[in-house]
Amino acid sequence: MQIWGFSDIGQTVQVSINGITVLDGATIRGDFRLTLPAQSAAESCVIRLDGAADQAELSDVDIGEVWIAGGQSNMEFLLRYDAEGPEQIAAAFDPHCRFYDVGEYAFAGEEADGFKDARGWDRWMALDRQNAEYFSAVGYYFARQLRKKHQVPVAVVGCNWGGTTAAAWQDVQFLKDDPDLMAYIREYEAGLKKINL
Repeated sequence: MQIWGFSDIGQTVQVSINGITVLDGATIRGDFRLTLPAQSAAESCVIRLDGAADQAELSDVDIGEVWIAGGQSNMEFLLRYDAEGPEQIAAAFDPHCRFYDVGEYAFAGEEADGFKDARGWDRWMALDRQNAEYFSAVGYYFARQLRKKHQVPVAVVGCNWGGTTAAAWQDVQFLKDDPDLMAYIREYEAGLKKINL
């Protein structure tokens, strides 16, 4: 488990979860990333960072399983479009089943310029009637099964975009190492030359 952020002063901090110290004496300055020891699954925790000059508190934090729902349109397909979606959405309530959908932006400023409806993107959502429609249908059914089977908090991070090529989801080195797949790299580089960035 990691906590990251920025501190404008160098200080030593103590990290506690629900009042129990889990990390003591970590030094932070500028951008920081603290790795906490493994924790048991827990719901609605309060994580607190205490330093000599500053404090920060995160509330309603669940500790459990986090899964990535990556891919193309089959993974992107929203629950509101599923045949059983309306019924599932009407009954949706589980504050410990959460979803985060990474925004689908093709260029910097796309959201600010009003080109995309980002209401369901780039924020954590708990499963309820207002948010359920924005869940990936596959991610939703998967998370519900995990919750039922393991009885721990479950979060799904949706990182998907319908219509993207399979090459976009591969490691660049994997494509470069295969002479047949190198065609995707050449196509991409040729396309970049035509764009005035």
